[in-house]
Amino acid sequence: MFVAFLYFFELAIEEGWLPPAARVAIGLLTGISGLYYGYVKFKKQANLSAELLAGLGNAIVYATFAYASFSSAIEWSTNTIMISMLSFTSLVTFISYKYDMRKLGFISIFGGLITPVILKAPEEQVLALFIYVFILNAVSLYLSASKRWSELSIMSFIVTAAIYLTYYIYFDPIDWQKPTFYASSFFVVYFVGLLLPGFFDKQNFNGLNLYLGLINAINFIFWSILIFSSFSVPYATPTLFVGILFALAALVIYRKSGELILPSIAYFILSIVLIAISGSDLSGIFTKGGFNYLINAFIWTSLVAMVYFSAHYLKSTIARNISMVAWVFVLIYWFSVAWNVEWIPIFGVKFIPFLNPGALVWMFLASLGFIFSNNVLKKSDSVAENEEAHQYKLISLMIAIISHVVVGGLLTIQIQNLWDAYQLNFMKVTTVLSISWMVYALGLFLWGSYTNQKAFRFLGSAVVILTSLKVFIFDLRGTSTIYLVTFLFVLGLLTLLIARIDSYWRTKYNDPKPKELED
Repeated sequence: MFVAFLYFFELAIEEGWLPPAARVAIGLLTGISGLYYGYVKFKKQANLSAELLAGLGNAIVYATFAYASFSSAIEWSTNTIMISMLSFTSLVTFISYKYDMRKLGFISIFGGLITPVILKAPEEQVLALFIYVFILNAVSLYLSASKRWSELSIMSFIVTAAIYLTYYIYFDPIDWQKPTFYASSFFVVYFVGLLLPGFFDKQNFNGLNLYLGLINAINFIFWSILIFSSFSVPYATPTLFVGILFALAALVIYRKSGELILPSIAYFILSIVLIAISGSDLSGIFTKGGFNYLINAFIWTSLVAMVYFSAHYLKSTIARNISMVAWVFVLIYWFSVAWNVEWIPIFGVKFIPFLNPGALVWMFLASLGFIFSNNVLKKSDSVAENEEAHQYKLISLMIAIISHVVVGGLLTIQIQNLWDAYQLNFMKVTTVLSISWMVYALGLFLWGSYTNQKAFRFLGSAVVILTSLKVFIFDLRGTSTIYLVTFLFVLGLLTLLIARIDSYWRTKYNDPKPKELED
């Protein structure tokens, strides 16, 4: 009946049977009359026919609004259609909600949504079309959440997706901004709207709302790829956007439900997958200067950190262990490609050590490693002194050593970039690297002596010895200058200092002296 009215309305317009103002007046009069008499009849006796009559009248009013907005003969302004829509929708929503007129809500929203498809809004009124559609969707989602009328959210989602498809095919957009904005708005409306029922009852996070939430994301990503590919625009950003929103959704659901339930797990896992995919796609855009490697490493490290801290908060040992293993793989990747990442000027300065994108990734990885090591060490303190505690301490030590190697890589690449950027020649870069490694090794040795951790004393000593061999064999080979004399003298002092510190801390901790010294 409603569709018959719409086609009669369209026929009257095409044949010019009535002037534009009369069409609007007749439409509003017919619609409001149907709504009023349906409401009165429902108050006397709640039955299906009363709700059908009210819903039909309501849909006719929406059709009239659509005509008044889309018709070139009348063409209401965007503000006018918004005020009219909001006022009338508020009235119908109140009636539906107050008197539990479920069919009225369904029929009126369904009729309002299909009206623009049948009347065919002109291209210049597309913005008004989507404002109109999103108002109806917001009402539908509110009623669906508050009254548990789930059919409303399903129907409005399907019809709105069909409207967007019709719009894209019919108007064939010449640029990507508008269709992307509408698709994003559609996604955000349903992303928020499908989370709302969980605030009324945490059980509503599950089932249909979770399913529609995933379908909503798939729909948005599909359109993003299709639109951006058509206009040769990278589509990694929308995927990243959805991934971040899914991570926030997982957190909101967990905080609201107070427990780890399927929707929070599903949203969190999907957020990890989407962010990882977007990182890979985004890095493909910035291949110059090796920035694709930097983007990959930063995004993957961020994912590792997100998984680890979430697992730490939820006390999930398995997820923590997985994130630490993933950290090792990211390290291996970064060590293999970091040397190909170029520096960029910052604040007009050609190169600032430790204040460039590559250095931030090094520091991010190292900081994460030290956090891992510290937390694993705390775990060893919480268990009895047995084989399990020893294993925790060993793992903590290994992670700490790897993190120190990362710091060494940071020092190396910053010095190399500094020498390359400013063409410094007062000292060979290989020798400067050796000095920096020795100074850092001394720091490791001091830390190991202070904390009575033999592993760090051994590591510091090993670095000094290996670096000395490097200097003798490579850095100063074939030279006999005051430069060599000075270096050897400093190296000797450094070795004596290490021996002195070692002796002091051995005595402090009552370590037995090596047998060779006793003899």
